[in-house]
Amino acid sequence: AIGSTQVNTLTGTNTWYSHTISGLALSKATADGMRLTLTSSNWGGMSTVTCYTAYVDITYTPTASWPTYASGSYPEAVTTTPGIVAYSRLGESSGSVVEDEGGRYDGTITGATVGATSLVASESDTAYSLDGVNDFLDLGNPSAFQLDTLSVELWVNITKVGATWQPIVNKDGDYHIWLNSGQLMVYDWTHGYLVTGDFIEDSTTHHIVVTYQQGLTNGTPASLDGALTLTTTTSTGANSNSIGIGTEASGTLGFLGGTVDDIAI
Repeated sequence: AIGSTQVNTLTGTNTWYSHTISGLALSKATADGMRLTLTSSNWGGMSTVTCYTAYVDITYTPTASWPTYASGSYPEAVTTTPGIVAYSRLGESSGSVVEDEGGRYDGTITGATVGATSLVASESDTAYSLDGVNDFLDLGNPSAFQLDTLSVELWVNITKVGATWQPIVNKDGDYHIWLNSGQLMVYDWTHGYLVTGDFIEDSTTHHIVVTYQQGLTNGTPASLDGALTLTTTTSTGANSNSIGIGTEASGTLGFLGGTVDDIAI
């Protein structure tokens, strides 16, 4: 409860001191991932001046409200997957917001062109086109994205050829899906570049799924177009950086050129 948060800390044998903080003017989005730090000296009327610190870590996880999709459709399959956190169909016709279908974790568009032809054959909505120069999407960094075990899924059609680096999904310091001279690869900050051997700068639609399980030997499988292409070990971890689609969210690395569609976490 952000409006009134009670903090208890043990300061001696079987002795508890209770304090209440009230009236904190924090929005839910602002408070998500925040750590409240309480420091008190001579707490509880003790004769010796001693400093105590208590922490309250705040996580805000709103309830998803998924639309009703046609039975047997791709969006229905995605949104009924156990553990689904976020799903962006990228079907907007205008604006600068990457809409999360669950209404929880919207992102922002920088330069991307909306209204491209959908990459999902069974879908009638649209996709986003990235120019490979300065276009990208920022999905933000809510605590729900700071995961040790997760899957990232999306569709891509890469038209930019010859670039050394093209980020597809990039959460700097955490989990990454990149192209290196056209080759699909997974990257983490412990194990480095983990290549698949698949080159996808081919103006062809591809479906990518990577599952991360922190520190589990061979716990990170990557699939391309429904076929397993890599099984490896990665180390992920929560950090303060947003998820970028087409570059890192700050827009300072290389840029992806092509079309992206239906991103799910």
